[in-house]
Amino acid sequence: MALDATILDLNLYDTKVDLKQTGSFAKQIFKDNPLVPALIIYDQDQYVGMISRRRFLECLSRPYALELFTKRPIAVMYEQVQVSILELQGSTPIVTAAQMALGRNDDNIYEPVIVRTVDNGHAVLDVHDLLQAQSYIHELATKLLREQTQTTMFQTEKMASLGQVVAEVSHDIRNPVSSIYGNTECLLTYIEGVMKILRAYEKEYGTTSPVISETLEEIDWDFVRSDLPQVVRSIQSGSRYLRRLVDTLQSLSHMEDKGETEMINLHDCVESSLTILSGRVRNVQIVKNFTDLPKVSGYTDRLIQVFMNLISNSLDALMEVQASPDLIRQRDQMIIKEGEPEQSSNVLTEINWQPNLMISSGLAEIDNRNWVSIKIADNGLGIPKEIQNRIFDNFFTTKGQGKGTGLGLAICHQIITQQHGGKIVLRSPYLNANGDVTIGTEFEVLMPVK
Repeated sequence: MALDATILDLNLYDTKVDLKQTGSFAKQIFKDNPLVPALIIYDQDQYVGMISRRRFLECLSRPYALELFTKRPIAVMYEQVQVSILELQGSTPIVTAAQMALGRNDDNIYEPVIVRTVDNGHAVLDVHDLLQAQSYIHELATKLLREQTQTTMFQTEKMASLGQVVAEVSHDIRNPVSSIYGNTECLLTYIEGVMKILRAYEKEYGTTSPVISETLEEIDWDFVRSDLPQVVRSIQSGSRYLRRLVDTLQSLSHMEDKGETEMINLHDCVESSLTILSGRVRNVQIVKNFTDLPKVSGYTDRLIQVFMNLISNSLDALMEVQASPDLIRQRDQMIIKEGEPEQSSNVLTEINWQPNLMISSGLAEIDNRNWVSIKIADNGLGIPKEIQNRIFDNFFTTKGQGKGTGLGLAICHQIITQQHGGKIVLRSPYLNANGDVTIGTEFEVLMPVK
């Protein structure tokens, strides 16, 4: 039995009697079927209610009841024992059904439950079976939670050790990288000085010497003279990138609670996240649409963690589609289903689909408050509507075994809502910048402007 099992997964009884049949007929049914908790009452194929075994036997135990009820239509007894009935849809989760059953008054708490089946019929559920199933699910949930907690603790310890290693390694890398970056500035100055001397020499003495002319031609002097500064600037750019990457890694490896917030530019947090994930985004087209934003109050490291997680999830979704042509065709069918018939000619096909990651920023006014908005969207398969309300739950994951802990989005939600007083919103599908419905997933992070 699964954690999300419904009452349709339990043993149901559909023993029916008509109001016009006698009480002795009902008595014989209960005698022949000792496990049946209640009889479903109909009046000419129209559902009326039920008589539970307990109510039926209590009624027959009264003085003169055998003579009064067994020879008369069941309708007579039903008028005497009719009680409030708990009727539930078959899709009701077992845990929810048990809570509703136990919420009844003491006189009805052990009465059976009427279940409306898929074909709009009726069946009876023994409340004892329901409570046993709830107990089993509770034990199963406790066991899974214990296992996942142990896994999470192991992951936390592993990440703490990894963070220490990253801090040490990044510190060792930063010194030579800073040296390279600093020396490129000097090197550019020296090269400019050497070039100045060579230009003066060339102007003063020319290049008429056969040896000099031959050497200049051999080394392709015109190309070297123009390309050498570009080579140094390329080294400078690479070392600048490495220094920025090392700084970000050092920052993330010291995610301590500093107690006080700071004023943050969210664009910097997004850029730092993209820097760390640069190895994964090389085959993805990134479209950034940033506008000027006011700074917000928060914790830089934790916000980088949020954006890294959201971007990483989008990349996972895009890579999943890119790796399977069948999923691309499935996405095309989703577009046709979501769009209007006349728009079907604009549907992306397997040939021209490309993985896109869209990151945009802006200001929003919600509930008479100003918010800074960061939207991270992809054009993957999206998230099914039936699980969207669980996407921020602890330990809930759509990834395969060993690929996800089910904690990433839950932690993101906690960081944004509880630690920063913000909001995080999921949309799938979503409206793109042109207002068109787009298959994929969009997460919007909203931070209050103070």
